[in-house]
Amino acid sequence: MRNIKLIIEYDGTRYHGWQKQPNGITIQQVLEQTILKITNENINITGSGRTDAGVHAIGQVANFKTNSRISEENFQKAINTLLPYDIVIVSAKEVDADFHSQYNALSKTYLYKTINRPYRSALLKQRAWYMPYSLDLKNMATAAKHLVGKHDFKIFAKSGSNIKTTTREIFETDFEKSVEMTEP
Repeated sequence: MRNIKLIIEYDGTRYHGWQKQPNGITIQQVLEQTILKITNENINITGSGRTDAGVHAIGQVANFKTNSRISEENFQKAINTLLPYDIVIVSAKEVDADFHSQYNALSKTYLYKTINRPYRSALLKQRAWYMPYSLDLKNMATAAKHLVGKHDFKIFAKSGSNIKTTTREIFETDFEKSVEMTEP
C-alpha cells in the first residue's frame, strides 16, 4: 500500500472547515470523494491540522493510503481535474508508509490580514479583517512578543475536546505593513 502526501491550497469560504461534519461540506469530504472517483477506493485522508469554517490554506499537508499505481504527477493532475475551482493540489508525492501528516507536523504558520483604511474592500472581504481606525504597529508588535513561548490555550479549546494537550509554542510574531491596492 502506498502513502501519498498532498500539499493543498484552498479558499475555505464555501466550506465548514477541514474535518468531515454532518452539517455541511468540508475540504476533507470533497477530497475523499474526488479520490474515490479516481481510485475506486474509499480512502481516509488525514490533514496536518483542522481549519475552521471559512478559513483558507496555502500549504495544508495531508496524506492518504492507496493501492492505486497512478504516478505522483498523474495523481495531482487527476485530482485537480475533478476538484472544484476553490481547492487545488499543489503537489502529490509518495512518502514512507509511516508518514502521518498530523503527527509529523513540526509547526504551522498562520497569516492574518487587516484592511486598515477608511473604507472596506469589496475584493478582500473574505480574506481580511476591516479596521478603519489607525493602528499602532509598533505597539502591536511589542505586545505580540508576549505571545512568543509556550502557553496553555485551554480557554480557547472546545468544551469536551479530546486533545491531549492545550499547550502550544509560538515561535514568532510579526507585523508588516503593505499596500496591496492603490487608487487608479
